Amino acid sequence: MSVEMISLVLNHSRSEGRAKVVLIGIANHHGDNGAWPSIATLAKYANSSERSVKRDIKYLQELGELVVEPQGGEGKSQYKTNKYWISISGVTDGAIRGDRVGKSGVTILAHETSIEPYITIYAQFEEFWNVYPRKVSKRAALKAFESALARSSFDEILAGAIRFGNDRNLPEPEFIPHPTTWLNGDRWFDGPLPERKKTREELQAEWDLAEQERKAKAAEAQKERERIYDEQMAKVQAAPPKFCEHDKIVWNCRLCKSV
Repeated sequence: MSVEMISLVLNHSRSEGRAKVVLIGIANHHGDNGAWPSIATLAKYANSSERSVKRDIKYLQELGELVVEPQGGEGKSQYKTNKYWISISGVTDGAIRGDRVGKSGVTILAHETSIEPYITIYAQFEEFWNVYPRKVSKRAALKAFESALARSSFDEILAGAIRFGNDRNLPEPEFIPHPTTWLNGDRWFDGPLPERKKTREELQAEWDLAEQERKAKAAEAQKERERIYDEQMAKVQAAPPKFCEHDKIVWNCRLCKSV
């Protein structure tokens, strides 16, 4: 139980009703590394439905008093809960204990030095995660990403991930390195991937495509020949050739030409 965080919510939160009860429930679990109670637990505290609690959490986020890290909860279960950070504007850690106000008359955001940098890193990681071509072990990748930021800038890492994801020699999905492996190996410094040999399936697919294109061109040529033939027949029917007394086409009759 975090008595100080509960006191912070009770005395300084702008939330009301059930939402405040939910925030107090989160504060009850809050520590230096945030809180990760389940939705079911919070619903029990608020004597409400889980759907209502989810609406309250969204409201608290919009109010600016709660930061949510999706599936960031710690524990051994494979189904991770969200991690929550209480972020009530205008209160310092000292003010939680004694309501101390700063020189300017306004106190500072609670946990500002610990929460805001983490939010920035998490936002940067989400940008990296969206462009990296293989989505595996997100939690481990986040830790590797934080470590990588100590060795290179975010722009370098992101540019490397974009370049890697767009490489035309990218291997099959199952052979693409896990993002954790890629980050731990400083792979954003790597050059273009080497030309890879095409698999039998890829060669077959290329042959099939070429054969389809050949057949399509042949069909188009046949269609054009038929069109020309139909035009010629239409002209013949519109103006049939003249026959001579020898029952021959005039221009093709040898007897008529000999006269």
